[in-house]
Amino acid sequence: TDFNATNQTDLIRGETPVDIVDTCLELCKQYLSGVWTQQTVDTIEVKRITGGLTNQMYCCRIKSDGEESPQTAVPREVAIRLYGRKNLITDGSGGERLGDIIIGLMVSHNGLGPRVYGMFNGGQILAYYKHRHFGLADQNRPQLVRQVFEGLARIHAMDVPVKRKHWFFTTAYNWYNIIENDPKTQTLVNELNLNALKTHSLKAELDFVKQLVDKCDSPLVFCHNDFRSVNI
Repeated sequence: TDFNATNQTDLIRGETPVDIVDTCLELCKQYLSGVWTQQTVDTIEVKRITGGLTNQMYCCRIKSDGEESPQTAVPREVAIRLYGRKNLITDGSGGERLGDIIIGLMVSHNGLGPRVYGMFNGGQILAYYKHRHFGLADQNRPQLVRQVFEGLARIHAMDVPVKRKHWFFTTAYNWYNIIENDPKTQTLVNELNLNALKTHSLKAELDFVKQLVDKCDSPLVFCHNDFRSVNI
């Protein structure tokens, strides 16, 4: 597959609600106040941000030019994250988001994530940053790589009040058993000519990684769990 030729809309997960502009405007009025209380659906712009398997992310901005008030620091452009169903649920919580709220606040407070302007039952209002993803070219720049992993080390050092347990391998082996016992798996492997899966054993790979983890005797730390270029 030529991922570079993939249309951006193909990367968006889930349908955009028809009333998304009204929803974002009301949230900004409630949590940001200031200049946002004077806005209407015609004076703001809401743009869907691609990516995200469990959340929808939107950029919401005031169309007219202006500056943030130094007294109130009310932003004219924010990111609004709307929660979706969590794909990975390991504690029987049914997808509750209390842990996400705690983590979001702590990461923001420690300067490791965007500023949090508001939190509500269905999501968060965050500072919006114009950026690009950490691509392959960036991975060959030692100074940038150092900054990234210094940030990751700071995340690992955080003392976060969430459940602490080794869940990864239990989940990974469960997924492996589901896939291995599904007759559709081999059909897809053949149809898509997935040579890596034809010539390598996923079970052996899992066993190998587990042996390495057991040998290194690492302490249990808070971790990102989805640390890849599109999330940097």
